[in-house]
Amino acid sequence: MIPEIVVRSVLALSMTQPVPPPADPRPDPDEGVLGSVRLQIPEPMVFDLVRPLGAEKGEIEVNTLFFQPMTGRGRKLQWASEIEGTYAEGHAVEFELPVEGVELESYKVAFQSKFPARKSPYFTHGWQGIFEKGRHGFAWETAQLYLTGVRWHPRWSMMSLHGPRYHRPRGGAGQWSMLANNTVFYQAPHKPVLGVETNLEFAGARGTAALVMPQAHVHLGRRLQLQAGVGALRQPGAGLTGVASWRLIREF
Repeated sequence: MIPEIVVRSVLALSMTQPVPPPADPRPDPDEGVLGSVRLQIPEPMVFDLVRPLGAEKGEIEVNTLFFQPMTGRGRKLQWASEIEGTYAEGHAVEFELPVEGVELESYKVAFQSKFPARKSPYFTHGWQGIFEKGRHGFAWETAQLYLTGVRWHPRWSMMSLHGPRYHRPRGGAGQWSMLANNTVFYQAPHKPVLGVETNLEFAGARGTAALVMPQAHVHLGRRLQLQAGVGALRQPGAGLTGVASWRLIREF
């Protein structure tokens, strides 16, 4: 009789104890310089993603890209402030204000979605759509990009953006081109991420524009990141130009 009373008392006490909340199955690391959350692939600096593929709902990021030609004519600083947010898991929107010197050049909005990849340990993909309304040199332009991320080694990975762009000058006929951005990353433990970004635009009779930008990604503090690099730019009908670029990122 006594053992039965003891057992019942223990069961009653255990049932009244508060149940601890379940552990968070997915930590929330700094994601400001990520292109993919699941595969931990970094994000290109110059042609960035809206948010990492797989970002959770409600995340917000603000960042500013600076792009400074160092040689040739027209050395005005180009910079663009952006605010990015996820309105559903894997779906994000961005608003951007590109500026040259102190002159606002255009208004830009972009949408991005992640496609299913069956939790592959090597591959992820998605889509990005961009629309930009010019204030001076052009009327508007749009681009539709297919995003791919590949990790083939614990330290080596690549993020790519490919797709068509349509550019409409003011008072002129529209022009199609093809964009190809590929960035290879190397991630050493406890050291800055190193990458080489190549950005190509194939525009038929107008020629090909090419940018090569080696870069480093540095963690400055909690949710504060810096990307910086020095490279070379070649525009159609122009020579090679040295350029410096950096992006400061704050995630909330």
